[in-house]
Amino acid sequence: MPTHPVRSLVVAVATTLALLLVHSSPASASTVPVQIGGWATAAGNVIELNPGGGAETPPCSEKFDSTSFTASSPGTWTLTGSFSRFFQLGWPPSGQWYQADFLILSASGTYSGSSPSYFLATGAPNHMVFRIRMYLVGAGHCEKDNLACTITSRVVGQGHFDGTLPSPSAGHIGYISAASNNAGGNNMVVSGCTAPFVSWAGQVLSFAAFEFRV
Repeated sequence: MPTHPVRSLVVAVATTLALLLVHSSPASASTVPVQIGGWATAAGNVIELNPGGGAETPPCSEKFDSTSFTASSPGTWTLTGSFSRFFQLGWPPSGQWYQADFLILSASGTYSGSSPSYFLATGAPNHMVFRIRMYLVGAGHCEKDNLACTITSRVVGQGHFDGTLPSPSAGHIGYISAASNNAGGNNMVVSGCTAPFVSWAGQVLSFAAFEFRV
């Protein structure tokens, strides 16, 4: 049977396109561990996020961060992991010590611009969702066996990244200022809380220059 020239051309083009798709380079992405810093304010109470920060020495040794930042091309970023900080209530803080365990349930967004400074924005629908478990810390007792409250809140914000994306390296740092928005029902939701945390329900969680340093 003779070969139809048009059919042969169609088959050849389809085969070439398939090979190009198989061998094309995927979008580049880089994941790096990051150290968390900055300040969180929950119901008017400031939680120092900078390791070793604060005027008073915590009663227990500092915890290690387990947090990662992923930048992808074109233009997206993600934060994952968890971190813990010790804090006292009020401003200036005093009295009872607590350990706040932050778990990033969801945190992603977009970046634009070019090195040395990119614009960052959190992305819908989840933006940045945190679950915070508050543990009461007793004198000389650092075990996490006294859970005082579980808090969940979504924050929306923007900031910048100083470095090179999508391939960040040591010393590069990102900053995001963000806050919960009650108009979207995203202010703090509390569960299983004792005083004073039970009164935090519906109040604002915000981050002033939430930092993640490579």
